[in-house]
Parts: sequence; C-alpha cells; structure tokens
Amino acid sequence: MAVSADYLRQLQALLPTGAAWPRDDNAVLTRLLAAKADELARVDARSVQLLAEADPRTTGEMLADWERNAGLPDQCVVLSGQTQGAVQRRAALV
Repeated sequence: MAVSADYLRQLQALLPTGAAWPRDDNAVLTRLLAAKADELARVDARSVQLLAEADPRTTGEMLADWERNAGLPDQCVVLSGQTQGAVQRRAALV
C-alpha cells in the first residue's frame, strides 16, 4: 500500500536519531510503526469516503440518514408500495 509506506516514512522521520531508533525493515520498531502506518492509511481512506457521503448526490452509506433529515420518502411513495432504487432516491433528495 503506497499510502501506508508514506505514513511509515513520515513516522520514521519523527524519530530521534541514534542506534536505539533503527529504521531497517526487520527492526521491531519498524514493524510497530508499519502497523500504525496501516491504520493511519485506513483512516485516511475512510475520510475520503466520508467526503463523498457529505454530498447527497454521491452518498450511498448515509442515504437513509439524508432522506430522514429531508423528510423522505414522501408518504405517496410509501403508500403506493413502489420501491425506488438508489439513483431514484438520490434524485428525489437532490
């Protein structure tokens, strides 16, 4: 994962210099920082997904929340028994 490697380099750059702070690939400290870097990369990717959820035109995961806040679906749609796909639901929301 390229982003994870970037975070690993950044975390290693924060370390003090000296023999007690090894940066070789097999060092326990490097493996610990790599685990932290993986988590930082995961959080970074999730934040990008959250930005997409903040727009009702691109939301997927939070579509039901957007509809609830907008008072959708309309009672006419509910009473008619029609089922709408995500694209139709987003169009009604926008």
